[in-house]
Amino acid sequence: MIDYEYSDLFFKDSVSKKIIISFDNVILTNEDLYNQEMALEESLCSESELRFGSCEAGILKFKISDIFTPMIRKWLDVKMVINENSDMPFVIGKYKVNSDNLSADRKYREITAYDAMYDVINSSVITWYNTILPEKDSKVTMRQFRDSFMNYFGLQQKEVTLVNDDMIVEKTIQVGEDVNIDNDTEQVSILRDSSLSGLDVITAICEINGCFGHISRDGMFQYIYLQKNMQGLYPSDDLFPDHAPDYLPQAKTGHLYPQDPKSFRIDKSKYIECNYENFITKSIDRLQIRQEENDIGQVWPEGDKKQEENCYVIENNFLIYGKSAEELRIIAKNLYGKICNISYRPFEADVMGNPCFEVGDPVRFLTVHNIVESYVLQRTLKGTQALRDNFSSSGVRKYSEKVNGVQNSIIQLKGKTNILERNVEETRSEIKDVESGLSSRIEQTVKSVSMSVSNDRTGKTAEVKLLVTDEGGTQYEVKADKIDLTGLVSFTNLETGGQTIINGNNITTGEINCSLLNGGEINGQKIVGGEITGAVITAKDGLYLQYTDRSTRPNTIKRFLFAKSGDENPSGGGISGDGFVNIYSPRGTPCILIGLGQYSEQNDGFYLKDTPFFPNGALIEHAFIKSLQQTYKEFETITNGSEWINFKVRTSGVFVSVYGSYHAFSHPAGESKSIVVGTSEDLFIPNSHSVRTVGYYGKRTFVFVLDQEGKFVARNASDSGVNISATESNPNPSATSIEFRFDFFRF
Repeated sequence: MIDYEYSDLFFKDSVSKKIIISFDNVILTNEDLYNQEMALEESLCSESELRFGSCEAGILKFKISDIFTPMIRKWLDVKMVINENSDMPFVIGKYKVNSDNLSADRKYREITAYDAMYDVINSSVITWYNTILPEKDSKVTMRQFRDSFMNYFGLQQKEVTLVNDDMIVEKTIQVGEDVNIDNDTEQVSILRDSSLSGLDVITAICEINGCFGHISRDGMFQYIYLQKNMQGLYPSDDLFPDHAPDYLPQAKTGHLYPQDPKSFRIDKSKYIECNYENFITKSIDRLQIRQEENDIGQVWPEGDKKQEENCYVIENNFLIYGKSAEELRIIAKNLYGKICNISYRPFEADVMGNPCFEVGDPVRFLTVHNIVESYVLQRTLKGTQALRDNFSSSGVRKYSEKVNGVQNSIIQLKGKTNILERNVEETRSEIKDVESGLSSRIEQTVKSVSMSVSNDRTGKTAEVKLLVTDEGGTQYEVKADKIDLTGLVSFTNLETGGQTIINGNNITTGEINCSLLNGGEINGQKIVGGEITGAVITAKDGLYLQYTDRSTRPNTIKRFLFAKSGDENPSGGGISGDGFVNIYSPRGTPCILIGLGQYSEQNDGFYLKDTPFFPNGALIEHAFIKSLQQTYKEFETITNGSEWINFKVRTSGVFVSVYGSYHAFSHPAGESKSIVVGTSEDLFIPNSHSVRTVGYYGKRTFVFVLDQEGKFVARNASDSGVNISATESNPNPSATSIEFRFDFFRF
């Protein structure tokens, strides 16, 4: 309550009260007010539950007639002179006109004005936030943070030290206007100018300090703390030494002692009506600070929570994103000291008006049946000469789990959470660190159990899942970049009774069927299907290859074949160097074309320069294969004007693979460009028919052809061409790069 020398005179209707509203060079008094109607609405917290951190603007409403000066956006100084004491007028406050509307009957104008809080809570503060915290690692204290915020709006603050003024404030949210940026973990759309308002910031400041924001009568911003233990302890016939009311601190200690009330008394003569609830709100026993619902966060006082306790929850306050458990513990401890031992009786009363009362004041009404002790959380002061006030406060006996979520739309840069959620359908546990991008999660339902660890920065996730399928079977799923198993692992196939045992570096099993097997040494009896690469194959009785369908064997007709040597004069039946050996059937059909051979003096051996070719298929039975030959070659860049290609060739027997990339700075739509890469004599050029494949450049499709003459043809089959040229910003552009691959058989 404001200490004013003539405060008691406001309760007397017979004492003159003159309102003075001034702006520019205009002064309005009682005579200028239509029917002397004026109302001042103030609120500390208008919610159904008391919420610390609430900041609401004061509203001044009045009607004027015979005044034609426009008042929109004008700042009004409002005072009241009591009992002609013009040397000491009472300051009502400063208000900015928000609306100036003419009534329907044109008899008066309705004026609505707000105090400075209105501009604070309805303004964008993105520019300010990015100025005081320009980098992701920027830090300031809470005191520096709130001082800078008030300076941004040109407001002075009532001098006060808040309980968490020493707290470090970091850049925990990412905001900007009309741009897109990268936050190192994912591309996000930045919040627009309405997404970080002054209300978001000042609410977060006041909430984490356990106070409320309000504009004082002299236009300064003040932080209001509610008076703790404001109730008195009065003598009573039924009051025993160990039975203090549960809303008093003596109820916990079990020791009664006199306690004078810390509230302003309002006698029956000063109020018209007082209605109140039949309960007193329970004081806060425990404080929980968390990031979201079901997050464990930090609790103070520490220890096991009891069912009957009244727990106040602060959730999703962006100022504490990413705080460690120890930092949250200190913040919670400081904050709890300001919000505990606060209890009151919700009420509403019509009283004789007195502007000296302020929101947040503790008041005490002496009614017929009860002493009503509460706080003025909302007030409406009406009139000029005969002032009337309406005081009220809302509240509940015990806080619910529903809490404020004013920051739900803010993109978060820092944040640590530990969430445990349980209901009849599932149990879920999740630990997350947004700044590092790491998280782990465990989920359990009646039909599945899953665990996962994720790294959002790399996009990698390791998962393990056990589940019952819809068909009633069971399934085990594992996904990770690397899986390490130690010890004896047994795999049992329940359908066949077979078993695979993996123990260290040894695999013992029956039959392995696969499409590709890469390894060092394989010892076994039978390999079915697929491809074996880079292996030494050894069999106990010799490796043999045979056709499973005997009807595909070559028709030899006779029991013998004919061999023909390339040496025109094969004396002694020998084969000279650089000769060739072909094997023909009796009808003259070539069966095996061995190709050119060459003698080696180093090891006194004969080896083949070309891969043997079996035109009609062949049966090789009980033969030893010592090595399988494969050739590989990389070609230099081959150009044709502004186009060029790089390619490699890999051959294995009759199978040929030609692959590489095509480059061009310009290639119009529908046009073909060719580059000669070889001749028909080259072993990587198709000899039976041309081969083709496709490639892509963005949304453009290219068709590539390799013909029998050794010509590489590239055709732009799309509707749009490619035209890459140098610009001022990019003087050295890169040409297109389109990958291709031809796979074919060369007979």
